[in-house]
Amino acid sequence: MSPYKISFIIIFLITNVLFSGILACGLIRLNTGKTISHVKIALLSLGFGPATTASVLYWLLFLLPGKSDEFYFFSIILFYLLIISITFGDLIVKRGFAPAERAKFQLTYRLFSKKQKWKLLFYTTAVVGIVYLLFPIANEYLNGYLRKPLIGHDILAYGTEGKIYYEEKTLEFKYAHEHPESGFTNFSKHSPLFPLLLTWEKIAGNSIGDVKDYYFKSITPFFGILIIGLVSAVLSLKKPYLAVMGSVALFSSSIFFMKFCRYHIDLFRIFFFTAGLVFLAASIETKDLL
Repeated sequence: MSPYKISFIIIFLITNVLFSGILACGLIRLNTGKTISHVKIALLSLGFGPATTASVLYWLLFLLPGKSDEFYFFSIILFYLLIISITFGDLIVKRGFAPAERAKFQLTYRLFSKKQKWKLLFYTTAVVGIVYLLFPIANEYLNGYLRKPLIGHDILAYGTEGKIYYEEKTLEFKYAHEHPESGFTNFSKHSPLFPLLLTWEKIAGNSIGDVKDYYFKSITPFFGILIIGLVSAVLSLKKPYLAVMGSVALFSSSIFFMKFCRYHIDLFRIFFFTAGLVFLAASIETKDLL
């Protein structure tokens, strides 16, 4: 496997899994009234991880421009360590690692009946089998889809913008709109959040090893999958078959399918619109006017 693919996998796991998992733990602890199910929080957090990382990078470049790649990389790591300390700090301080808590944790597996243990083994084997079957698809994804060049006005503009942020280590171009060194001009009024994902990839990649733009290209299908998962989670609360029908209907849409297959910002921003609707529905159900 090439070093570019290894760097992509590491950046993906750090940003979309580790960082998202940290945010999920924090949101689940805040969700004391169980306004939103943990499954929905987990799906939402998978999208919040990359967006939060880009947002933190935005403020770092805005307040502390011109620093090294390592400075921005470890500053973001420090941010998530702070989230961990806020999320779990009270548990460590108040409860510590009390013998009673350890005993409760150790007895968890014993509480499973023999039938439940077999089910656990079955589902674990099934997951491993699915991953094995999906490996050829993942291999094609790495060797085919992610190696295609960026094509189209919007994605090229966002990619160039993100590259300039990385090279300049500042957000001045966002407000100047012109970059004399490259001849690039962009009068977009959009937030720089999406281009900053490429900036983050280059910063993290150069802190880890070799890097291209694989992570930036993976954003479109990743958020498309999250949208399908989120819609399925919402519809499954009514009837399980509605989740299947909704997912098929959504993926059968020619526009959604085209957006899924091409590098574009649309699925990235549609995910957050969908997330807003999920929170709105939860607020209406709980009569939380705030």
